[in-house]
Amino acid sequence: VSTVVARSFGRPAETLKCARPFLEVGGRLIVSEPPGEAGSRWSQETVAQQGLSGPTSIDGLVLFHVEHPAGGVGA
Repeated sequence: VSTVVARSFGRPAETLKCARPFLEVGGRLIVSEPPGEAGSRWSQETVAQQGLSGPTSIDGLVLFHVEHPAGGVGA
């Protein structure tokens, strides 16, 4: 799948872990954020472990790009 759209639920890491298996390399994950968050709650370590880059915040949404398979480059 090239794009997954999700409402943020639970901890940010759980949202990433639930959405990531559906995404192919080059895909995008778009997550709606609670008011006032602006992407500040996403751990860069967790984002990188899932093979993602980001987040980029746009009008209450955060956007992640799938750079490589989850678990690291070449995983």
